[in-house]
Amino acid sequence: MKMDNNGIKVDKRVIWHPDVHRKFSEELHYFLIKPEIYSSSFKSQVSKFLSDIGAKGFCIYDIFGNYDILLRVWLSDINKMKFAEYIDKNLNIAGIDEFIVQGFIVSWHESREEPKNPSLLDLDNLTPEIIEKAQLNKIAENEMEELASKHLLLSRMIPPLNGDYKFFVLMGYPTSVPVRENIISDQIKDFINTQKSYLKNISVYSGMGFSRYLIKAVSKDFYDILKLVLAFIERFNLLKIQTNTIIVAEENPYESDNITLPNAIADMDESTVRGLVPLLYNKQDVSMLDRNLLANKIWEIRDSFESDKDNILRKTIEHIINKDNEGLAAYLQSYFSSFERFLRDSLNKFIVGLCINNPSDKRIDPNTLYRKACESQNIENRMGSLGKWIEAYRYVINEIPIAKNIWTKENIDILKNAVTWRNKFSHAEYGNIIQDWNSLIDFLCEFIDVKKLIEEHINNTCIKKG
Repeated sequence: MKMDNNGIKVDKRVIWHPDVHRKFSEELHYFLIKPEIYSSSFKSQVSKFLSDIGAKGFCIYDIFGNYDILLRVWLSDINKMKFAEYIDKNLNIAGIDEFIVQGFIVSWHESREEPKNPSLLDLDNLTPEIIEKAQLNKIAENEMEELASKHLLLSRMIPPLNGDYKFFVLMGYPTSVPVRENIISDQIKDFINTQKSYLKNISVYSGMGFSRYLIKAVSKDFYDILKLVLAFIERFNLLKIQTNTIIVAEENPYESDNITLPNAIADMDESTVRGLVPLLYNKQDVSMLDRNLLANKIWEIRDSFESDKDNILRKTIEHIINKDNEGLAAYLQSYFSSFERFLRDSLNKFIVGLCINNPSDKRIDPNTLYRKACESQNIENRMGSLGKWIEAYRYVINEIPIAKNIWTKENIDILKNAVTWRNKFSHAEYGNIIQDWNSLIDFLCEFIDVKKLIEEHINNTCIKKG
């Protein structure tokens, strides 16, 4: 606890700068919620659900008016879908309306000055490990001070209400108003600066949903709320604005601005996170939706990075982020040409390894089997396409009973898919191969595992022979 200038005890908390939330692909949402039957347990149910899915950056307000609850929450795309499913299945909810924050026109700080923005370099260097340590209170005070000095963390004093009134003003105007958006935003900012003599902790958000702008503030005098609204209407009467005022009935003491981090991030290779996610964040010509989808895919395939000794996933994703169709096609063509040479040079070792483990009563001559496998695909003088070499491996597996216990049809089919993808890379008329990036990454994850299986089999054979 600390004291403010008037000797009142206040609770000091730290919150992440909005840019930090955006780095991890979170958006700020406000939801107006009306339960069928309001009860004190309703907020705790919503709070528990949000905590369970990892969306810890939220505040829940009891409010007066047509709605009973105002929820402020930072959500990733995945958590937004989970929340939408929760709302759909919750029969106790009579109505809900949403506001998605697109920008901060005014953002309050304990100094009553707008907080400075962190640099892109400091954002890039902010790792999931640092976020996790900070949120678990396992970070040293000097580290917290360093984050604050870089404007990644902001502090704010939260005094008890003590008769203060926290309120929100929803402001909208007809779409036919012939005034540019940036001009309106600048005028609102100038107007709010003139109201700070009797209001405090003022924030103004722009967005879309149940309002066009959302003003949040605290007032000592209840009638100062009306004073603000009337001044607002007078100042912007040409916009024909419509306002709706929401009074907070009782503020929930739980307020948090934690970052939603999947638990799996801590298990990922740090260089992958630092190298790919910041690149996604800073790539402004990639839409936020695509950035979210790509970031989620990275979390989803995290285990495959451990097996990816060639870094094919990392390099592929970098080309996708950069929208480099030509570069991606050239890189993957080269990669699968190298794999074709590997299959060609390793077929004999592959056969020898299977023959060594074959039961003694079913002896197979490796040289004969190698010759028959090549003849089955019309391969002469070791000259064959990727597809023919893969089919030669299939022939060998079908000829040796023990091989069928190790190599499934699915394994070979996955290798065969490499031919389909390579053909896409080779034909100019295919055009934008990045449009299938999701399927491509899924295929590469499967391919990496099968390739690893072949390599381990051949390497083990060489060790036994040695």
